[in-house]
Amino acid sequence: MAPLPLLLLAATHAAAARVPGSSCATWYDSTRHGAGSSWVSAADFGAKPDGTTDSTKSIQAAVDHQRGSVGAKRRATVYLPPGEYVVSDTIVLWAATTFVGTSSSTPGCRSTLILRDSSAGFTDAAALKPLLVTSDGYNRTASAAKAAGWWVQGENANDVFYNQLHRVDLRLGEGNPGAVGVMWHPAQGTSVRDMHIDTASGHSAVDYGGATGYYKISGTTDGGGGGTLEGITAVGGQFGVRGGGTNWMFRSLRVVNASVAGLLLNTGSCTWRRRNLCRCVRNFRTVLFLIHVC
Repeated sequence: MAPLPLLLLAATHAAAARVPGSSCATWYDSTRHGAGSSWVSAADFGAKPDGTTDSTKSIQAAVDHQRGSVGAKRRATVYLPPGEYVVSDTIVLWAATTFVGTSSSTPGCRSTLILRDSSAGFTDAAALKPLLVTSDGYNRTASAAKAAGWWVQGENANDVFYNQLHRVDLRLGEGNPGAVGVMWHPAQGTSVRDMHIDTASGHSAVDYGGATGYYKISGTTDGGGGGTLEGITAVGGQFGVRGGGTNWMFRSLRVVNASVAGLLLNTGSCTWRRRNLCRCVRNFRTVLFLIHVC
């Protein structure tokens, strides 16, 4: 067999390097999952960790799997195996969804969602659109709820309980100035934890509670009822973390090179800009721990 041309050989190695090997496997990968289970893997629905294939529909199908159509959504844990998954539209996380990446600490074994450059709907900075968003889906099938739009709640954000988002990194790509990494407006018993978000040319890494500027939403989003944001690193974009509401706890947040504000709190009128913390007015009820803004 003739040797591969040098450039083709290099490209082949680069593509193979995107797909993590068995060294990245953890108990998440060996835990029983699939049909009839509340534990599912996005890989079982066709999601590809190759950094090339568009896995939007596959990941959403995993989130939607057997969630019910009457009352609140059934609880589900959706596992995103290690690797790089390209997406081009919003992934809706229904109430009671745990969306979790790998627990492996091996370098190169993170679970990462990559928004395709210049994706439709994300290119207008005046009409924001999230990559990941919470929504209740109350009294509707997942397909009917998506058809109505993630911005339409069956009840309200105060009924979006038990959402968890852990160990899933995000890259918002280039040419997406209207992109928001996570639009998180659930109620209590929720958490966002251990994420690295490269906002790039996007708007903000995380919007929590009440936030403004969204496509199809006039004024401020429904704020929900609180939760925790922990262990998040946000790089680039206009804002690191912004939002409002009460009963929120922040712990170990790191914001690097946000062009407008690292931390913008609409409720309490407190803004963290670069290394300067503006004075917060009374009734500021958000708890801050170990926030580092570069």
